[in-house]
Amino acid sequence: MIVKLAAVQTKLLESMTKQLLNLRLKKASQQGAISKLLSEEKYIQSAGQKFERRLSNMVEAVSQGKPSFVEFAHHSESQRNVTIKFIKHVNELVGLDMRRYGPYEVDDVASMPAASADVLIAGGDAVEVYTREDM
Repeated sequence: MIVKLAAVQTKLLESMTKQLLNLRLKKASQQGAISKLLSEEKYIQSAGQKFERRLSNMVEAVSQGKPSFVEFAHHSESQRNVTIKFIKHVNELVGLDMRRYGPYEVDDVASMPAASADVLIAGGDAVEVYTREDM
């Protein structure tokens, strides 16, 4: 009973924190007061700005027939590495970049191209690990 109550309280606190943060970010944005946000709030806000900028650039590139930006986005994504933790033994494998990886044991951590990591994650062999740079 106490464990369930604690879980419910945790969910409520998470929900309230998200709502409060969203309200503060929205208000600061509408009033042009981003500089008055706390450092922690600016951290979240800057990630949102980056997303909006990328989305806007992609929509503009597609609608105006600018393949160079689409190619840039494709190249950037294909070069992105992901950190994963193995939850199963995996023998040596050849990644989509044609490089050899492994073998890996349970709880091993590796960084590899996102496309190769996605295959391992989808197959249930690994889970993504978020590093400080990802956060």
